[in-house]
Amino acid sequence: GNVLSPGTALTGLDKINHESYLADLDQHIKQFWALPEWLASQDLKAQVRVQIDRNGNLLSKKIVRSSGNPTYDEYALETIERSVPFPRPPEKLSAIMEVNGFIVGFPE
Repeated sequence: GNVLSPGTALTGLDKINHESYLADLDQHIKQFWALPEWLASQDLKAQVRVQIDRNGNLLSKKIVRSSGNPTYDEYALETIERSVPFPRPPEKLSAIMEVNGFIVGFPE
């Protein structure tokens, strides 16, 4: 997961809001996730780190855990592209989304 420096750890309501926002992001992104049958039938998993700005625009995307299949990884990256714009992060989370970003797992 993300490692926050001391003093930036989220607690209480901020942590709940962060987790809720991440769940919303995941749901938003997954609506664009679709694979051809020949690829979906394989047991592949990948993770992508995504950074967005305060308006929900994509700053960067990068495979952080490859599936080992370049085509599958490319589908994951294309899904991120199709998901733009993302829901705007809450004000208190916008800096975290720009600097640290978040991890999206494909398929989960």
